[in-house]
Order: sequence, then structure tokens, then C-alpha cells
Amino acid sequence: IRGGKVVLKPIAVPEMQFSRVDGTSDALYAFELALQLEKFVYRKLKKMHDLAEESDDPQFCDEIERYLGEQVRAIKEMATYVAQIRRVGTGHGVWDINQEFKEKMAA
Repeated sequence: IRGGKVVLKPIAVPEMQFSRVDGTSDALYAFELALQLEKFVYRKLKKMHDLAEESDDPQFCDEIERYLGEQVRAIKEMATYVAQIRRVGTGHGVWDINQEFKEKMAA
């Protein structure tokens, strides 16, 4: 039932340019980029899930569904941070969100 050949392709490096000149903060840019990457990974996992369904492979579907759930949570978290940073603008609000984020990552 299983088998095949794996063909690895190069991974494109996303364009990253900080020190924004359009008035948005680097924090907003970073979280928007992270959100885009999470959505990209979700779409790729969804394609793999669809392929597993077409190939009638329920075990692989179950495994991919676990990762899809993680991606949905990550997308929601990044979208929440993007919305918060847009609301607070630049300055002290971004600093406050940064402190909250550091505490969360340390836990």
C-alpha cells in the first residue's frame, strides 16, 4: 500500500526587510510574516491531507490532522498578536505586548 519516491525541492527563503519606512513597526511586520508562514504551512498540510484521502490512507490522514490542529491554533495566536499590535500602534503599546510575549515564551 505504501511506497514511492521522495523528491525534495529547495525551500524558498521569504523576503525579510526590517526597519520599515511606512510607519508600521518591525513587530507588526514580524508577526504579519509569521502569520503568512503559518498559513502557508497550513495550506501545504491540507494538500497532503487531501492527497492521503485520495490515496485512501486513513492512518496518514489521522497523523496530518494532528498537525492541522496545531496550525489552526498557531494561526489564531499570530492573528491575535497582529490585531493587538495594529490596535496599539507604535511605542509603549508594542513594548507592553513584547513583555507579555516574553513572559509567555518563558513559561
